[in-house]
Amino acid sequence: MVNILVADMVESHGGVPPVNVRIFYTLGITSLFPNLKDLDSNNGYEHFYDPQSGSGYLAWRLKTVQRNSAQDIKKSKSTFQEGPKTLCSMCSVEKQLTGDECKEAMSVMRPSSKIK
Repeated sequence: MVNILVADMVESHGGVPPVNVRIFYTLGITSLFPNLKDLDSNNGYEHFYDPQSGSGYLAWRLKTVQRNSAQDIKKSKSTFQEGPKTLCSMCSVEKQLTGDECKEAMSVMRPSSKIK
C-alpha cells in the first residue's frame, strides 16, 4: 500500500512532495483504515509520516525512490559521457551523382512527387 501511495504521490506532486501533501496521504490512510491508526501518538498517523522528524513509512519510501532516481540519472549521464561502446561504420554511397546526372535525376523525381 505504501509503495502504491508513494508512486501516486511522486507522479502527482513530483519527486519531493510538500509536507501538506504527505500529511494528506497519511490522513487518508488512517481514515480509510482506522485500525492502522496509532492510538499512542498525537494525531494517529505519525508512524506513516511524522512532520516533526520527517520519518515514517511514507517518508522512508520517498527517500528510497529519490535515491534510486538519482542513481538512475547518474547512470544515464555516465553512459552519455563515455560515448558509444561499439564503432559505427559510415554508410557508403555506391555512386554519387554529379553535374548533368544529378539534374536529370532531379527532373525525373519532380513530377512523381506531386499529388494528383
